[in-house]
Amino acid sequence: MAQNVIMNITMVTMVNSTDHQSQFNSSTEGLPVDSFGGPNKAPKSLPARAPVYDWSPQIQGVIFGSVNYGMLLTLAPSGYLAGRVGTKRVLSVSLFVSSLFTLFIPLAADLGLGFLIATRIVQGLTQGSGFGGQFAIWERWGPPRERSQLCSIALS
Repeated sequence: MAQNVIMNITMVTMVNSTDHQSQFNSSTEGLPVDSFGGPNKAPKSLPARAPVYDWSPQIQGVIFGSVNYGMLLTLAPSGYLAGRVGTKRVLSVSLFVSSLFTLFIPLAADLGLGFLIATRIVQGLTQGSGFGGQFAIWERWGPPRERSQLCSIALS
């Protein structure tokens, strides 16, 4: 789930919502003084800023939803696949591939919007496999009278 919502957290800093810089944290005072009475060493240059993208709210919605487009396609087949090749294999491969594509999100955003959406769709495909595979785990490991309750807790 953390990989699913990572864009919800990072989108705030990725999108240029205003053209002007905020002045809420500006100060007119001098540099702070360390415990020995001398000024702290300030860096000679400021660090490089993260790229800011000009995405409309509609495009942001497509980016947010693209992971779900892929997830819908693999929910049902993943349970069948987990029964055929093994639940541990399906879950471990889906978690590994999803983690790999999570690392590629900044590169995909730099390459273009199409690459980012495609990356998120593939990430959704793998997350759907893991999501459906967890029900195979509950079927195999959960006590028969508690399976529905365990699945409900996992979904919530």
